[in-house]
Amino acid sequence: MKVLDDIPFKLDIKELLKQNHIEKGADYALKFQNLVDIAGKTGKPKAIFKECFVEKTTTDTVLIGGIAFKSHVLKKNLNTVERIFAYVVTCGAEVDTIKIPQGDFLEEYWLDTIKQALLDFSRKYLEEHISQKYNITKTASMQPGSGDISNSR
Repeated sequence: MKVLDDIPFKLDIKELLKQNHIEKGADYALKFQNLVDIAGKTGKPKAIFKECFVEKTTTDTVLIGGIAFKSHVLKKNLNTVERIFAYVVTCGAEVDTIKIPQGDFLEEYWLDTIKQALLDFSRKYLEEHISQKYNITKTASMQPGSGDISNSR
């Protein structure tokens, strides 16, 4: 497995304000900006991945790295694929050390949206890394529970 633990990121305060429906200059804007600044200093998004090969397929099962995955959708999506990259991305446990006043549900929500932004950086960085390192021009992803949904890029 390969670990990417030095993922560069820059939180976009304008986008985060928009996403959280906070107008610049509003009462909560300074409090939110402070939280974003702390997360920007604390955050450490990471990714881990492993190159794997599709070993065998049946009607609704795919054997990858010695593990059988039972999914008609996965089998269909990997029908013409020989190699996959199994991965996990994270915003990093470091942001969980940010102190939020107990019971402040709004700040907890804000921190969750900031964590999601860090997670997105992690996933995008991983996709670019794999594309460049392995010379891949088209990628797609599936997540547990996504059912028939596939995210092509």
